[in-house]
Amino acid sequence: MFSLCSLTLLLGGFASITSSFNSEDIKAKSNIPPLTAPTYCKPELDCSSKDKITRVVFKNIDNSSDCGNQGYNDYSSLAAAQVTAGNSYPISVWVGDGWDYETVSVWIDYNNNGVFEQDEFTLVGTGSGSEVSGSINIPSQVITGLKRMRVRVAAVGAAHAAWNLACDDTDKFGETEDYTVNISGGLPISLLSFKAQAVGKQAVLQWQTASEQNNDKFLIYRSGEDGVFNQIGEQTGFGNSTIIKNYTFYDKLPLNGINYYRLIQVDHDGKSAKVGESSVTFEIPSKQSLSIYPNPATSKVTLRFAPGSSHIELVDLNGKVIQKRNLKASDIEATISVDKLVSGIYLIKVSTTKGIIVDKLIKL
Repeated sequence: MFSLCSLTLLLGGFASITSSFNSEDIKAKSNIPPLTAPTYCKPELDCSSKDKITRVVFKNIDNSSDCGNQGYNDYSSLAAAQVTAGNSYPISVWVGDGWDYETVSVWIDYNNNGVFEQDEFTLVGTGSGSEVSGSINIPSQVITGLKRMRVRVAAVGAAHAAWNLACDDTDKFGETEDYTVNISGGLPISLLSFKAQAVGKQAVLQWQTASEQNNDKFLIYRSGEDGVFNQIGEQTGFGNSTIIKNYTFYDKLPLNGINYYRLIQVDHDGKSAKVGESSVTFEIPSKQSLSIYPNPATSKVTLRFAPGSSHIELVDLNGKVIQKRNLKASDIEATISVDKLVSGIYLIKVSTTKGIIVDKLIKL
């Protein structure tokens, strides 16, 4: 029978390595900064020559205004426009007559990430000293809750009012105003934020919900630069909640390079929807070409190795091959079962184009 005492003697200095890894892991968790509400850029434009917004009407918002400080007015504290997911709503914006072309654009930050993206953009229209009218389509697959809405007028033609100009100040003449929209009838959670960040050797994923209805769980998917997403974990939801809830997930074996994370929400009735995406980059030194997690292990372990490896072997201390698995050239990860092994020390061997890499595995 293999005892923990004999394990310590066999490992020698390896026990101190295990101890330092655990303390590093704890330290990394304690250094995670708290989630914060998204912040938004404030483009500086010139509205002194009447290239400005004079009135915005959208649902219950009816706000008259004048040229803001450096071409920006923040009206996000006004009562929010009440809209329902899947519906279309008219919007009217009155503009000045600083030039023959005053083009109105609108963005709504549906995913609350502080960035106005292409699928959040609406080109309303062009006018001069007049009302410019259009409509905004609220997606059906959108998270409920409060969202930032940005209204922008620029002294340009419609062809030059692109989706990526929400924060731009190179057009020079124009004005920006921010409002708040409250979306109901969408997905059963209101996601405030979803963020991935590197903490030590781990990728830490944090997300925050303002409310939840019928929320069973979250699924976490990860992709490398190949764009193929695979599920790497899940977190149980709070079900029904009207207060802020915080979630944290640790990816202890991130990929080398860019890691793309996708958050999927699942109802109790099985319906699911993508609710968040984030990414983080790791530069893993080439000498760490084999990693084993967890180690020590009880049931199964995940191996991470460099692509181009041909096969892996699980070997006991007498050199007997217990398991062997051939690999595809593109493989960088494999999982092996160790639940039927007796407690003790084993070796993992990975055959690569540069030779054989060997590391210890402890079975408890």
